[in-house]
Amino acid sequence: MNQLVIIGNGFDLAHNMKTGYDDFILWCLNKIIKPGRERRLFDDDLDLAWLHYQYYNTTTYDKVEDILSYLNSRNGDVSYNKFFKKLIDKFNEAKWVDIEISYFNELFTLLETPIKSNAYLLDQNYIKSVKVLNNSLDLIKKNLEEYLSEVDKNEISYIPVIINHFNDIFKLTGRDNTGESVYFLNFNYTSTLKKYFNEDKIEIENRIYTINNIHGEINSKNNPVIFGYGDEMNPFYINIENYDENELTRNLKSFHYLLSSNYQNLFDFIEEGEFSVTIMGHSCGLSDRVLFNSIFQHNNMKAIQIYYHQKGNDKYDNDFFEKTQNISRYFDSQSKHLMRYKIVPFNKCSPLVYI
Repeated sequence: MNQLVIIGNGFDLAHNMKTGYDDFILWCLNKIIKPGRERRLFDDDLDLAWLHYQYYNTTTYDKVEDILSYLNSRNGDVSYNKFFKKLIDKFNEAKWVDIEISYFNELFTLLETPIKSNAYLLDQNYIKSVKVLNNSLDLIKKNLEEYLSEVDKNEISYIPVIINHFNDIFKLTGRDNTGESVYFLNFNYTSTLKKYFNEDKIEIENRIYTINNIHGEINSKNNPVIFGYGDEMNPFYINIENYDENELTRNLKSFHYLLSSNYQNLFDFIEEGEFSVTIMGHSCGLSDRVLFNSIFQHNNMKAIQIYYHQKGNDKYDNDFFEKTQNISRYFDSQSKHLMRYKIVPFNKCSPLVYI
């Protein structure tokens, strides 16, 4: 049977790569306090944050809390991009932030009033506010790509248990004369997954495999980074689509998928025949709802194997339960039985890496 392997950010984190949102926010804040930056007035479209040059700092902080403490002590001498400041505030509350979901929630907040009032046309002030938000997300995307470019240069330590996972997955397929293959759907922007194959770490032999970097690759013109929101099933999306304003959907993933053939290639694979899904390091959150809904409810999809994140020494201290909750949202009410049948039970799953 064909195998579809979904790779998410947890895969990079398992390799001790600093690809968490907290790592990125820390890098951004350290960047703004460094000497040598151009001395100019703050521009919301060009800066995530700006510190008056008089208070530049040569210290490199290791914790977001510590650098924010310093910046807060310079209250009045610091300017923030408004959306970036909201991300920082959310991080302070929860110690975690999902930028894409935060963007969609902010977009909803901006447009909630005209939508609830059934306004036929949008006032230009609303469109202007959305444009500012979109420019902010573009600015974050630009900085994220710069940051991940630095992170991706680092060497990784290949993890034996992950090599074993991959080899086990390949053993579930036949050799190339059977036509069965392994299809890696990689949501990461980094080259971590590709390095395993470039270094011949996997016992591929004559087996067929494909790597689809569905969300793009760092510094690639042919496969640019996709960063936005993909929940077209949300009723709010239908409302904003009814307005004749392209700015409202500029950062929705659906249109960015059309800039490459990755999306079509994925569904060409899915339509080939029966396949099972393996999840490695992906939360299966709602920011890719339409894509996951199409995968998990496809008639050819036969099973979902989860390699969960083991948080501590206790066997049950893991995120298996949360992942099943997230996956359940991609099955409609008539398909819940199929969801319970197709997700491989916990006692037949294992952690991505062992503590």
